[in-house]
Amino acid sequence: MDKKKRSDAFWNIFLFTENGKPKSTLLIYSFCFCIFAIAVYVLCFLLIMEPLDNVFNGMENKWPVWVISLIESAVPSVAGTLFICIFFFVFKEKRIVPISYLWLSVLAVFISIYVLVTTADEARDIMLALVEWYFIPPVILGIIASFSLYFRHKKKHPPMPEIESWRHV
Repeated sequence: MDKKKRSDAFWNIFLFTENGKPKSTLLIYSFCFCIFAIAVYVLCFLLIMEPLDNVFNGMENKWPVWVISLIESAVPSVAGTLFICIFFFVFKEKRIVPISYLWLSVLAVFISIYVLVTTADEARDIMLALVEWYFIPPVILGIIASFSLYFRHKKKHPPMPEIESWRHV
């Protein structure tokens, strides 16, 4: 396939069929699941951060602050990633979870750019630290976990046969 046809094939996934339905529901489903994943991570951080703060209260003298911050961002990230990756086994379409993490990574880049451009100089470091400690770990853990699950599944199972209704002219 030449470059022009490949480019057109990519952009065609954003078009609609004659009936007004989107050609690629995978993008829509994965983006919606990305929003759900954000809600799950926010809930995990809200539920887990206070008990972790109570555990690490007064330990700033024993451990460096960055280690405590790393633990406080890693534990909810792992919990959220484990919960989100359960859906990999629930969905028939195994690409939804990995692609939703790609959406999350795109959102992380956009949020970082937004913080860099719009935040005042004195608050920029704090805002970037929040993005760094509470948005990047879930994205990295999720990408690693979901893509490893996807590639393991792809290796063990042959591809699904193409159903006639999935074809779009």
